[in-house]
Amino acid sequence: KRAEAMQVPVFVHPAGNPDPRLRRHSLLISLGQPLEEAYAQTSLIYDGVLDECPNLKIAFAHGGGFIPYYAGRFDWIYRRGSTPQLKHDFSTYLKSFYYETVLFNIDVLEFLATKVDASRIMLGSDFPFGETHPVEFVMSSSKLSDEVKADILGANAAKFLGVSL
Repeated sequence: KRAEAMQVPVFVHPAGNPDPRLRRHSLLISLGQPLEEAYAQTSLIYDGVLDECPNLKIAFAHGGGFIPYYAGRFDWIYRRGSTPQLKHDFSTYLKSFYYETVLFNIDVLEFLATKVDASRIMLGSDFPFGETHPVEFVMSSSKLSDEVKADILGANAAKFLGVSL
């Protein structure tokens, strides 16, 4: 509530997951990071934070982890009445978050732009671990318009941060 009142944006990037099963095969990075983002998003949604703080600006690293791409299952759980605390279907809440572009597959970025609205996507680099050429990654999309690409590369972040270009 304080961050919302002060109009301070929040960026969520996982610090890791202590599960020993994630120590093999670089699973901490490939599975653990998006899993932690999923925990954070679902907690914010199911615990009512987004309903209580509708103007809170929260951005997630790595395109939001797994949740935007698996939201149908959460919507199904909502439709069957298992999450009565929600005021909307699960996917509706995803449009409240912001996302960054460290996704490594352009088709995943293009899907995210249709799932949550491209105005909620900002350039990310996750330096030194993420995209080697983040601007080129965004520009490589054949499905996003030049205007949407330009917004992802700067205007959306300016809006998120409350600065003018």
